[in-house]
Parts: sequence; C-alpha cells; structure tokens
Amino acid sequence: MTDSPPKPQDGSASRAVFWVLAARQGERLLGIISIAILARLLSPADFGLVAMATSVVAVVEVISTFGFDWAVVRLAEPTRAHYDSAWTLRLLCGVLVAVLLAAAAYPAAMLFTHPEVAWIIVAMGASSLLGSMENIWMAEFRRHSQFEPEFKLRMGAKVVGFIAGVGWAVMTHSYWALVVGALSSRVTATFLSYRLHASRPRWDLSMRGDLLNFSVWLLLGNLAETIRTRFADMWLGRNIGSRGVGFYSMASELSTLATSELAAPINRAVFAKYAQRSGDVPALRQGYLRVSGLLWLIGVPAAVGTGVCAEPIVRVLLGDQWDQAALVLQILAAAGLLGVITANTQYVYWALGRSRFVTSLSVIGSIGFIFFTLILGQRYGLLGVAWAQVVASGIVAVVNLTALFRTLGMTLGDFIARNWRVVAASAAMGAVVMFVGGWFEERLSGFEWVRLTAMVGAGAASYFTVLYLLWIAGSRPEGAESEAFSVLTRYGQRAKKVVFGGG
Repeated sequence: MTDSPPKPQDGSASRAVFWVLAARQGERLLGIISIAILARLLSPADFGLVAMATSVVAVVEVISTFGFDWAVVRLAEPTRAHYDSAWTLRLLCGVLVAVLLAAAAYPAAMLFTHPEVAWIIVAMGASSLLGSMENIWMAEFRRHSQFEPEFKLRMGAKVVGFIAGVGWAVMTHSYWALVVGALSSRVTATFLSYRLHASRPRWDLSMRGDLLNFSVWLLLGNLAETIRTRFADMWLGRNIGSRGVGFYSMASELSTLATSELAAPINRAVFAKYAQRSGDVPALRQGYLRVSGLLWLIGVPAAVGTGVCAEPIVRVLLGDQWDQAALVLQILAAAGLLGVITANTQYVYWALGRSRFVTSLSVIGSIGFIFFTLILGQRYGLLGVAWAQVVASGIVAVVNLTALFRTLGMTLGDFIARNWRVVAASAAMGAVVMFVGGWFEERLSGFEWVRLTAMVGAGAASYFTVLYLLWIAGSRPEGAESEAFSVLTRYGQRAKKVVFGGG
C-alpha cells in the first residue's frame, strides 16, 4: 500500500448533515420504540441496575475516549501511519478498559449492594473491547464529509441491537436484555466497519506523538464530562436505590431525545469544515452563527416542548409505573435547553486548537454539578439532583458564551439579533401547548395518547406560525429562518428533479 490513504471525493456540507441527521434520527426513532417496549417488559429497578453498572463502566471507559479518530480528522494530510497508530492506540485502550472493569466489577457490586452489577460490568467490558477493534479507516469518510457509509454502519448496528435486546426481554423479562442489546450493537458495528472500507489497519505506534497531543486534552474533557453525568447515578444508587436511578436515567435519556440528539449529528458533520476555516476567524464566526442558528431553530422549541409535555410523554412511552420520572424530565428539559444554546461551541474551540479550554469547561461543569448535588440532593432527593444539573449547566453556559464572543469577535447583540425570534416563538408555543394540555386533561382524562398528539400538533403549528410571522414582520432578515428556507428550497428542487426529471 502507499503511504497515504485513498481519498474519497469531498461531499457538500448539506449532504453531510443530511446523512448524519438521518443516522442520528433513525437511531433515536429505534431508541424511542425500544424504550417504549422495554419500559413495559422491565421494571424501573432493572433499568436502575444497568444504570449503576454503566456509571462504573463510563468512568473506566473514559480511558478509551482519547478521540484518536477525531485527531486524524483534524490533520491536514494524515498518512497511513497516522491511521494505523490511531487504531493501535485505541485497541490498547480497549484492552486496558476490559481488564480494569473485570477488576472493578466485584468492588462496585459491593458498593452498590447489588451482586448482579458485577457480571453486567464484565459483559460491558467485553463490549468495550470489541468496540475498540472497529476499523479506523471509517474516519477517512468523515474527513471528506462522506457520511453515507457511517449511516449504514450506525443504522445496521442499531437495528441488530434493537432486535436482540427486545427479543431477549420478551423471552426472559430480565435486565440482561439491555446488556444483550448493547453488546449486539457493538459487535455489528465492528463487523460492518470492515465491510464498508477496504483498507485494513495494522499494528503501528510511530505517529503516537502527533495524535496524543490533541487527544490527551480530549480525554481529560471526556473524563470530566463522564464524572458529571455519572455521578448522579452513583449518588442516587448509594442514597436512594435502584428505582431512583432508574427514574433519573430514563428521564435523562428522554430529555436528550429532542435537544442534544439533534445537535450532535450537525456538529459531527461540520467539524471538518470548521477545521478548514480555523485560520480565518471572520469565516469561522459566520459559519458558527449559521450552524448555531439552525440548532436553535430546532432545539429550543424541542426542549420547551419536552418540558411542557413531560407528563403525557412519560405515560404514553413508559406507562404508569414511571410516573415519578415526569417531574424529573421537566427539570432536565431546562438543562437540555442550555445544552442547545452551547451545543456547537466546543467544535469551534477544537478547530482553533483550544482543546484545553474545552476541558476547562467540562471541569467547571463537573465540580459545579457535584457540589450542588451534595447540597440539593441531600435536601430534595431525586429532584435536587435534577436541579443541580440545571444550575451547573447554567454556570458553564455563561462562561462558555463569554469566551466564545471574545474568541470570534462577536457581541451579545449579534447573537440575539439572529435568534430572538426563535425564543419568542418557542415561548408562545409553550403557552399554547400548556393550554391545550389542560383542556384535554379536563375533558379526556385517561386518553393520554390523544392529549399528547393534540399538544404536539398544536405546538408545531403555533411555533412555525409565530416564527414565520415574526420573520415576515422583520422584512425577512438574515438568520436561522433564512438558512432553513434556503435548505428546504434546495431539497425541494432536488426532489422535483427526481420526480419530474429535467436538468
């Protein structure tokens, strides 16, 4: 083979976003269906057991989150040695994680006073090792904004995991269904990565220095974020029990379905474009404003809607045994909203080589969350932990945006001018949805699916109506609305060509 990897043709940003969004939302759709089924086949305590094990796994698994694939994507001209070194380093991390988890399994089970946790941790360690073997050459597609292969990999893995997990739950009604589903998905993803790219990685550590310089700070940031997200499970498991962990973990999962889950695929697709503009701050600023505007356009109303519709969402998707998760979901939706506001910032910092600052933000968030959890959790229990998440997210958002404005030469006025209409329309939508929900609850009590459908329909109609009217009243200014209209127009023209033909 040559010293340089084969280079696929660069894809457009809009096409990249389309495929990554398709993959992410396909995964989330299967995830929602899976949650709705498993929540009725398993108990909150079952989910709590797996969440406790996952909290331990996540902390140890941080060792494998150096982000070697992201380090390769960021390089201007990576060689074969870079790809091979990235794969070798990731495999070594996977082996270390599996060994550490096997050693930590029994002590963790004793800590949580649940012996079952030990075997779950061991199984997840094996899953982590299998994941580390995935073909690193898939990153080459990402470098050139070719995300269709990644769509095939992720959807194939998700479908297999869904079938395996639900099938096991139907047969056994055991918490092992959650583990079997995750393990099956990992095995499938690794297998497909070698089917989708012809190149094969080989053992090599010659370029470890080039990769570790970027990846060490990414690792530290991931460690801080993992501690932040998993400390809740650990604290609740120790102080409240597996049911409390189950309620919190499920509410946390639902709170991200319509917010950060929409942001992640867009961020994944535009990172390579940001890296290309890292030497041109005005161009990077313009790119950030465009992307963040689209994220606000979708994510802000989604977060508001999740909070307002929390009660019927929980009852329709999960069933009555999960009622205690509804109020937790309402609170965590506020944290999800703050996540949308800052969702695209870390990719800007990474493109500028400021991965150390991203790590600092994660550390601030982790310290704040632990501090407020110890105070509010002790006083208010499950709800206190949820509020601690909101407060910590708010602190990070203020620090993050202040630094971003200075970095990109922006003002608060620039930011508000592009996004205030989205906020106003979302507030109006929230009021309409609350009114519709109250009206249906009084007249059709017990028909939660009818109530939820009416709330979602009224919310969508009111949001887009108010947003459009505000945009027209402002003489169609540049912003998220104009970006969305441009994207819809392009895809509409392409669809017209496909249906009716023509050049």
